[in-house]
Amino acid sequence: MPMAVMKSVERYAQHCFARLVAQGGAATSASTATAAPAASPATFVEVDPDSLEFTQPRSIGVEHVALAAMRELAFEPLLESLGINGVMRTAIVRSIIARMAVPGSELASHRWLTGTSGLGDLLEVDLAALPLSRLYRASDLLMKHREGIETRLFARIETLFGLEASVTLYDLSNTYFEGAAAANPKAARGRSKEKRRDAPKEVPLRDCPLVTLGVICDGRGFIRRSRVFAGNAVEYRTLEGMLIGLAAPAGALVIMDRGIATAANLAWLVEHGYRYLVVSREPERRFDADEAIDLVSAGEETIQVVRELSEDGQEVRLHCHSPGREMKETAVMERFCTRF
Repeated sequence: MPMAVMKSVERYAQHCFARLVAQGGAATSASTATAAPAASPATFVEVDPDSLEFTQPRSIGVEHVALAAMRELAFEPLLESLGINGVMRTAIVRSIIARMAVPGSELASHRWLTGTSGLGDLLEVDLAALPLSRLYRASDLLMKHREGIETRLFARIETLFGLEASVTLYDLSNTYFEGAAAANPKAARGRSKEKRRDAPKEVPLRDCPLVTLGVICDGRGFIRRSRVFAGNAVEYRTLEGMLIGLAAPAGALVIMDRGIATAANLAWLVEHGYRYLVVSREPERRFDADEAIDLVSAGEETIQVVRELSEDGQEVRLHCHSPGREMKETAVMERFCTRF
């Protein structure tokens, strides 16, 4: 018998044995059942740990925690209310737990579920028979119902943890496709945040099509809304569309980076009752050391800060000086000069 076939038969035999053990062994016929013998005295046997041989070890720690969290969030009833059938609900649960444990593609998730995880034993299903195509369909369904799932899950999280929607963090990233991605209308060439522009010289700049990912989180890191934009999306134009419909209370604080903090966006935030915390886009830096006070950062670095209030009293600016940042910028400038 070829070696490959022997290994396949061995794996299948081990799988069948594991299922029998999980189900409590072979059932005893009622007609032949007899009274249980009296319990014998406990017997202790010494076992050499080095003599133990593990067969198909599986993990169950992160799987158990993830299943418990999903039950608290009533996640499967949520999927059922969206009209998703039982087979696909189970596939979605498996896919999400796999990505929580080992973030990766559908193929990587499938390998983890069928070769490493003991999730099948917890769910009392045979994950070895899970088709890879089902995980891809699960991802499509999650994307289709993304907005409804996010809205209802966050409402449940607010109830469980008593959260107040007082802080909103907004940021964007992007990822690239290998190949032309001609079937994806949002795939477009733009500025990669995964440092694709640092590719070898023989690779053209902006060589791969991108998609842009936008995420809004609350102050504790729970995602409130996500969206996929075209790869060449202009970041500052996405803010208004992402914030509309969040129902954040008046005075909520929006935190974003300088790429999104245009004058128009800041004016829009003020007009709609939001506060904001941003890094200034102004090219000039003003810092008066005589007016500065010393603060100690979380990294135990002393930073000098000057507080400035705008003329209308609506905006506070903090001009900061960090010795560590000064050294970094000096080194960058020296490197540029040396290259020049």
